[in-house]
Amino acid sequence: FAQYNWITFCFVLVVSLVNLTLAEMREALRQFCNLLVEETYALFYFAGHGFERHGHSYLMPVDATDKYHPHENMASSEVLKAMQNTKAKLNVVLLDCCRSE
Repeated sequence: FAQYNWITFCFVLVVSLVNLTLAEMREALRQFCNLLVEETYALFYFAGHGFERHGHSYLMPVDATDKYHPHENMASSEVLKAMQNTKAKLNVVLLDCCRSE
């Protein structure tokens, strides 16, 4: 039998951000994606308010009005696209949203 020497390095980074404005959400997403290098497994988890409009899901920041304007909110597709443009080996997006409309 061949002998295998296994050395496993496991580094887990968890960042919890709460009550962000739209600008802060976009900056957090940018910084998060900068961490996604080769061999990275990425998990994006959003718990909060959201809504769907014309087949698109949106994540609501704290500075959005109650009018549900897409331009005041972050599209879930924006998150996924940003993550897909990294070198991460795996991207997972979990949305735990109370949805309106």
